[in-house]
Amino acid sequence: MKNHLKWIDIFKGIGILCVVYGHLRSGIIRDFIYLFHMPLFFFVSGYLIKPTLAYKDYLKKKTIHLLIPYIIFFICMIPLYVIDGDNSFKHNLFNVLYGGRLLTKWAGVVWFITCLFLTQQLFNFLATKLTKKGLAFSMIVCLIIAYANAMFFSDIILPWNINVVFYSLPVFYTGYIYKLYGESILDKYKWIVIITFFISIIIFYFTNPAITLDMNTANYGIPMISFFCSTSIILFIAMALKIISANLKYASVIMAYIGQASMIIMYYHSPVYYILGNLLHINPHIAIFSMIAVPVFMFYIFNKNRMTKLLFLGIY
Repeated sequence: MKNHLKWIDIFKGIGILCVVYGHLRSGIIRDFIYLFHMPLFFFVSGYLIKPTLAYKDYLKKKTIHLLIPYIIFFICMIPLYVIDGDNSFKHNLFNVLYGGRLLTKWAGVVWFITCLFLTQQLFNFLATKLTKKGLAFSMIVCLIIAYANAMFFSDIILPWNINVVFYSLPVFYTGYIYKLYGESILDKYKWIVIITFFISIIIFYFTNPAITLDMNTANYGIPMISFFCSTSIILFIAMALKIISANLKYASVIMAYIGQASMIIMYYHSPVYYILGNLLHINPHIAIFSMIAVPVFMFYIFNKNRMTKLLFLGIY
């Protein structure tokens, strides 16, 4: 495995563990995690993108990779909707098709999938049509629109969380820029990352909970300050991983595999907990452990078969 890909997998592994923790706990640690855990995944996606003029091919590729597993997830969840029994089939179907903030309970986190899909498509288009300065300017405009949405129109719920794309695009862009320019610079001047990280910790301590992000509900914290702190924390984690991952061989392998399975964990950790904890009343500690263990095992099984690899992982 190439070093940068291993680093990315470990990065995603940390991110998905933060997602799971954030869905189990409340308090200041949870608030801190919410400041960066979902932006982390948009940052990683921006780091990985290679803009292309083959728009149809890119659309097809990401439709298979993101939307097919998204559809399969909800097909698999039909029994849970039936068990819940508190809403009509038509109502649940509408929520699933509309997506975004209408997805609740064990399906709530899946808002991320369609938002990421839209973000990738729009960013790829902008990156191939605009100059470097034009792209940077468009990201600033997006951020301004996102904050305006959060302050004045936060109650408006759009399909697939289209409005959240205005915030996710600049985060996505930071990952893209980091790969192009910032990686070598920040590796050379590590002290900049360290200082901004500790500044972010201090700002968080004195401004929480106002600073905390919740992208799903278009709550972006304190304008620009939350964005700065979120990005600083992500960059610090990235830098720290590059330093310690080589010295933690077995832990790195485990975290990298969890990172590879991060999308399956994203989809199925809440349903697993709901089934084991709420329906079967299994020991809470076992249920919590299973939120990671069961999706990782599913990922292992799905990788063994070409059809399941396509349907559940979007890999062909």
